[in-house]
Amino acid sequence: MAAPPPPVAVGHVDSGPTYADDWESRIEWEKDHPEPIVTEQVDAEPQRKRGRYRITGIQIVSRSRLLIRVLATIIALLSFVLILFTVVYFLKGQKNLPNAAHVNIRPSLVFTGIGGVSTVLSFVLSILCCASKKVRNVTHLSNAIFALVGSGGFAAWMSGCFFLDRSASSQSLWWWACAEMYESNPNFDYAAICRVTEVSWHLGILQACFELLTVFNVIVGFFILKWTTFRNFGRL
Repeated sequence: MAAPPPPVAVGHVDSGPTYADDWESRIEWEKDHPEPIVTEQVDAEPQRKRGRYRITGIQIVSRSRLLIRVLATIIALLSFVLILFTVVYFLKGQKNLPNAAHVNIRPSLVFTGIGGVSTVLSFVLSILCCASKKVRNVTHLSNAIFALVGSGGFAAWMSGCFFLDRSASSQSLWWWACAEMYESNPNFDYAAICRVTEVSWHLGILQACFELLTVFNVIVGFFILKWTTFRNFGRL
């Protein structure tokens, strides 16, 4: 029976034979006992905490883009509902108005159509922003989608506001209602059409500003995306 190994003192680390004792045994011992690789222990918890509250430029653009579209949807819906109210109200009371035969409601109808289409597009785009990361995140695809919607919406709303403007046509519903608003008629409220149309028109101007803000957001997102790509990969 083999003799047990000699006891090792507590706290003593066996360092093996020295080169002075037997250099061949020392080499063999080093092969059997490789030195452990000591790596620096980094506490990852503070880094996670710092990253949790760190907001990058891409995130700011992405979140502001969603906020812009939600506000644009609300404004477009309000403008659409108000202008639609004036058209429906006029068509219902037109038979009792002897001086309404020459009134041109085409500008109001065009503005109603722009408001309806813009409301649907803004609503769908807001839903896509909430549901799809490809649309919500700042990428070349999302930039193209938002640039197309923003530029098209700005052109449409500005054209609709110019066409609806009461100074553009003396036969439009808005001009006629404001001209007759001091007339007393128990069956028809001229002032309601005049004032409601005016509010809807101002909301249309505000909506055009939000569409322009969407385009500006896309431009900022494009440059931030290019800068991030250049910083990480050294190319645009």
